[in-house]
Amino acid sequence: MFQFLLTITLLLSFIIFLIAVYKGKLFHPLNFIFLFWIVPVFLASLRLSYFQTREWCTNTKITILFSLFFLYYVPLVICLLHPAKVRKQMNFKEDFYRRFRIEKIKIIAYGSALLYIFLYFCENYFLTQTFFPIFHGIDIHVLYTPILYLITRDPVFSVLFLAFYYSTSKSKSQRITSLLMIFLVSLLPLVRVARYDSLLSIVAAFAIVYLIDYTNNRDKRKLVLYITLVAVLISASFAYIGQYRMSYFGKYKISYAQSIGYKYNPGPLEIFAIYYGNFPMSVENLDLFIRNFDESGISHTYFIYSLDFWFKGVVNLDNLFRKEWNFDDIYKSLIEYHVGGATVPTAFARWYMDLGPFAAVTPFLVLCLALWYYFEANKKPEYYLLYIAAMVGFTFISFTDWITITMTFENIILCYLLIPVVKKSPLKNENSLESGDKE
Repeated sequence: MFQFLLTITLLLSFIIFLIAVYKGKLFHPLNFIFLFWIVPVFLASLRLSYFQTREWCTNTKITILFSLFFLYYVPLVICLLHPAKVRKQMNFKEDFYRRFRIEKIKIIAYGSALLYIFLYFCENYFLTQTFFPIFHGIDIHVLYTPILYLITRDPVFSVLFLAFYYSTSKSKSQRITSLLMIFLVSLLPLVRVARYDSLLSIVAAFAIVYLIDYTNNRDKRKLVLYITLVAVLISASFAYIGQYRMSYFGKYKISYAQSIGYKYNPGPLEIFAIYYGNFPMSVENLDLFIRNFDESGISHTYFIYSLDFWFKGVVNLDNLFRKEWNFDDIYKSLIEYHVGGATVPTAFARWYMDLGPFAAVTPFLVLCLALWYYFEANKKPEYYLLYIAAMVGFTFISFTDWITITMTFENIILCYLLIPVVKKSPLKNENSLESGDKE
């Protein structure tokens, strides 16, 4: 029954995905859930690794089914009850110029990007005494310094405003310059072999350009072809970088496909095996985590661990309670994995500590916030900044928690604060503008 429900959900979500792409809604919230949660879970259920030898436990299946309900079916009903309206204004770009101070967008975009680049190289030097660790065989993709990490940990904010400026700029030279800055900021984490920081930024950039710069569905469908091509190139590049890091920067010859027991053709540069090991195999690790948690007798933390970024990172309750605030230690002690090449238990492991099989309630709350931003963007396209800031973390929901972390809410708050700064005085008819997608 579980496999049947999962397959039905996959087929339904795939059909909706195709319809959404045709209608110019590639970056719809439901598509994030389809691509980055439903597909990896389904592939994991096919057991494409020799290490997947036993059936998932009951609580794992219940957790996954609840995740499909809360993260896909409930938002689907909400979207059906709240369809996007058709944009009526004749000149979308001119509306931006009437409502925004483009020069201030430029200052924020370039200022935040240059600050990020400068501090990133400073941090590289503080940690390794070199500006380019990758060229010296040094892997620091999970290391950061205090205070500086608030900026260097996540390039998404800078990329959001760079893409926003690119999408609203009339000048060809400025668009080229901002595009080059987007590539520089997005690819900079690769000097630490931090592939996923780069990937998040690239997704954010494409999303903003797709949602704001392209208002015609035919043009959007053409852009999807370019996005697909870039996705293939990025996948191949990141696969090579991952292999390079795994082989200790070329010192040894290691097959990732063999290390995770991948059963079939691993593809060029073992790209299929690398994808499977990083995402579907993480679902297998989630099953191990849930088994260990249920057997441990440990009490659930009821949102406390999901909000640990606030209680520990901002309020510093860990300093007050000391040994009692040991959620990280408990979490790490419960993590188990089959192979060293696939060690993470998806984002749901943290949420399972909070709510057990109802773990999906936590990301559902963030998804509801993102949905509200998405609907508001039909009237005020600047809300796409807030939408992507909230939604981009779902890209790694089948890998690790990039949703309930400091950076996600830091980006949302910064966008909230800076959107009024770049807006001109409200137009009398602004609230009367109806927007949506235009052929």
